[in-house]
Amino acid sequence: MIFAVLPAAVSIFALHSCGVEGNNGAKGAKITEPVNVSLLHVEPGNISETYKDSGILESAQEAIVTSSIPGILIKFYIREGDAVRKGETMALIDRADYELELRKAAAIESGKRKNFNRLKNLWKKKAASKAEYDAAETDFELAKTALSRAELNLERTSVKSPISGQVVSRNTVIGNLVSPGMPLFKVVNTGTLKLTVYLSEKEVVHLNQGGGVRLHADAYPGEFFNANIRSVRVSPTPAAASFPVEIEVKSGG
Repeated sequence: MIFAVLPAAVSIFALHSCGVEGNNGAKGAKITEPVNVSLLHVEPGNISETYKDSGILESAQEAIVTSSIPGILIKFYIREGDAVRKGETMALIDRADYELELRKAAAIESGKRKNFNRLKNLWKKKAASKAEYDAAETDFELAKTALSRAELNLERTSVKSPISGQVVSRNTVIGNLVSPGMPLFKVVNTGTLKLTVYLSEKEVVHLNQGGGVRLHADAYPGEFFNANIRSVRVSPTPAAASFPVEIEVKSGG
């Protein structure tokens, strides 16, 4: 992998010198012959530094897709190699138990809400104590929380991709019991790639975060890819005393 720091504009000025000797106006003054002076036309120029190092282009963004709830996997919507959008459903977990939990939580929340409204009216009429009112309010808030959790769990039966990209692996089969945190898919976004190279102290001083570079890969002879420096580590690696530089390149140049 060969990469070059994109050129920075510089201007070069040149002026031929001239000189006069003697005491002007004094007796016995010695004056040298005049010297022709020439001015060069100033134009901006470009300079660049080229470095050679090896590295592997990798995806700058990838995600391991997991389930947030336990359950039986009953359906796939995608296969390995498919493109997937952020938020797209990739698989479905059996919803039956979670639908029952939602109906139960909704019924409890409805009863607690009615009791709270009843106690609130009685408390306003001085027919119920503050303690009874507070207890009813607490029960109602807990029931609302349980209902929200049941709604969320039912929604989580649809396993969705957290990023847009390509599915590179699928790690389970229909009928398996999945648990929270179990890897189900791996998705990589190849729209942005990254390359890490290791440069010496003498080379790295010419680089700045956000600066532009051009990459040349052996797989694409004669082609260059525009990229940017994502980060330059200020401390060297202990083993080789080299400085890791991470470069970001948009796929397709």
